[in-house]
Amino acid sequence: MEKNKTPPKKTYPIALSFDLEYWWCSELLKEIPLYGQREIIAEASEMVLDLLDTYDTRATFFVLGEVAEKYPELIRKIHGQGHEIAAHGYSHSNVFSMTPEDFREDLIRVTKILSSLLGEKPLGFRAPNFSVDVSTPWVYRILNETGYKYSSSIFPFKTAIYGVPEAPLAPYFPSADNVTHPDPEGPVLEFPGSVLRVGGHNIPVSGGFYFRLLPVRITALALRRIIGKRPAVFYLHLRDLYPDPPRLKGLPLKARIFHYYGIRPAALKLKFLLSRFSFLPVKAALGL
Repeated sequence: MEKNKTPPKKTYPIALSFDLEYWWCSELLKEIPLYGQREIIAEASEMVLDLLDTYDTRATFFVLGEVAEKYPELIRKIHGQGHEIAAHGYSHSNVFSMTPEDFREDLIRVTKILSSLLGEKPLGFRAPNFSVDVSTPWVYRILNETGYKYSSSIFPFKTAIYGVPEAPLAPYFPSADNVTHPDPEGPVLEFPGSVLRVGGHNIPVSGGFYFRLLPVRITALALRRIIGKRPAVFYLHLRDLYPDPPRLKGLPLKARIFHYYGIRPAALKLKFLLSRFSFLPVKAALGL
């Protein structure tokens, strides 16, 4: 008689996302003169697209409106290869520094650009620098009024720039007056940046600088633990992967570490993850 086999443990999906923006879109570079610096949008995008194609993986690209205006054919190409195009604002302004009217204007502008390029409205939005916080619950009302179905704009870990550590860890509908309170009747689904809960603390492991900082096997272990409990979203910038970024002289130590540490092995580390996990665009991971 055949022994009963233990059913496989359920795992949740991992959404793979890229913020398609200029490499200088960073709070740490705001005071640095950048006139005449080399762009890496085209070559870095091609590198990422080739890598995703090699592993037959589709992802979400959160596109800055200014980039879409300058590189319309690139955006069409990304979409044509089966990747999701979502909005990353027009000008990379932090949401918590904007009024609701300013945010609405910025959002409508990027929405029109992307819609005209794709022939369809984007469903998703990511705030620059994960800058939705407890002071901006009005964001979800405006996103809903503009036709968006989901956001990935909250990070449940506090940094010097962003973070809502008390936010839920799994996708949820924020209430109209408090972004940390779930409301089943909320208009827009929030997919917060994924963190690993350890000893009552949230540990950032889901991409960006954290991906470059941590050994890739630690990242893989953290992802396995997260998807055993809830869906995960993994995010990267082009500057996290491109091996030959412009080198700025005279940067403060913190900015040098943040922008350049761990860049050269980053593409190999992503290959490691792509060979071991199945990734989906954000809208597919959310069942939209």
